[in-house]
Amino acid sequence: MPKDSRKNKKPKFYVVFKGFVPGVYNTWDECQANVKGYSGASFASYPTVEEAEHAFSVGDLQKYKEMEPSIKKDRWMHSEIFKDGPCLTVDAACSGFPGPIEYRGVLLPSTAQVFRRGPFAHGSNNIGEFLAIVEGMRWLNSMSLTMRIYSDSKCAIGWVKGDGVCNTTLGDPSPELKGEIARAESSLRAPWAAKYKALLYKWDTETLGEIPSDFDRK
Repeated sequence: MPKDSRKNKKPKFYVVFKGFVPGVYNTWDECQANVKGYSGASFASYPTVEEAEHAFSVGDLQKYKEMEPSIKKDRWMHSEIFKDGPCLTVDAACSGFPGPIEYRGVLLPSTAQVFRRGPFAHGSNNIGEFLAIVEGMRWLNSMSLTMRIYSDSKCAIGWVKGDGVCNTTLGDPSPELKGEIARAESSLRAPWAAKYKALLYKWDTETLGEIPSDFDRK
């Protein structure tokens, strides 16, 4: 027997903007019951209930479509990532490979930039992401703050949580950058580092949009 393809489909959430009873619905049948036969009905589906609820709060499908690019970029504003309190996001940018790198940290929900370093010549994006995480940990420790740290780099998170070494394949970083890497690796051997390693998480770009510390150079 053929498999039921519905089992593999991701759930959708439906918004009736104009219909018999406007609202957010969990099934197509509920949505259809409120738009079928309604003159000028307006409705749409969304992949998450948070996005559906936000679209409904806007109140108009066309208006939401016009807002959608910026909303998708900042979906974190409508998520539950703050249920454990404020958090720090870190990110890096590299112009070319190798190229100059810089990195920064941004607090949420305030979006305040709390540190920014660079540019440092002859680096890579992975090196920048590694340095950004460690600088974030160092900044939190200096401020006696305990909160989650988010990075969108799986590679850099692995380096930090693994042996604490910047395992770059870049042959010859600049002398200044070598000094930054050595400083970061030394920090990861400090007694306080373990606490912040446990608070380091991967930013879910697909669900939350671009990390707020992104340099927006794509």
